[in-house]
Amino acid sequence: MQRLTARTASLSFAGWDRRRWLASMLALGFGLLALLRFGWGLVALQTMIFAWLLLLFAVVDLEQRLVPDRLLLAALSVVLVLNLWLQNPTIFSSLTGGVVALAIFALIHLARPAGMGWGDVKLAGLIGLMVGFPNALFALLLGMIAGGVVALFLLLRGEDRKQSLPYAPALAVGAWIMLYLF
Repeated sequence: MQRLTARTASLSFAGWDRRRWLASMLALGFGLLALLRFGWGLVALQTMIFAWLLLLFAVVDLEQRLVPDRLLLAALSVVLVLNLWLQNPTIFSSLTGGVVALAIFALIHLARPAGMGWGDVKLAGLIGLMVGFPNALFALLLGMIAGGVVALFLLLRGEDRKQSLPYAPALAVGAWIMLYLF
């Protein structure tokens, strides 16, 4: 019996580490949540795609401490096409949200370059495109709060203050909240 349990445990991950399982379960959860929130339709599909893109950025940033430009450009094209097609948010709201979010985070980056990278700045602009204006402001504020909570937790655990943190996961949290609640 012990051998069978050990063999089953080793097969359960089949070469996947726990992070991949967690990311897969989160992706499934985001899909189900979109269906529950918006029903069967194009808005649910759009929300799923946006949530999955954000999950991809969060995972890549956690693993590589990088928000790749190629991924940003691909996501940008997907977001623009979906927003033009579905008008959710309207293209004016989407573009305004993207420009405002990009400008705010660019100013923050220029004021304190060590605080975040340009990839995070561009991701903020993409989030603005996803959720539109004024929701972009709330998404970024929620993302900043999420990042602050994580940083405070790490400081209380005794981590080094100068240690850099991947910021895309925190920004994704704020965007997810806005995607699903508004």
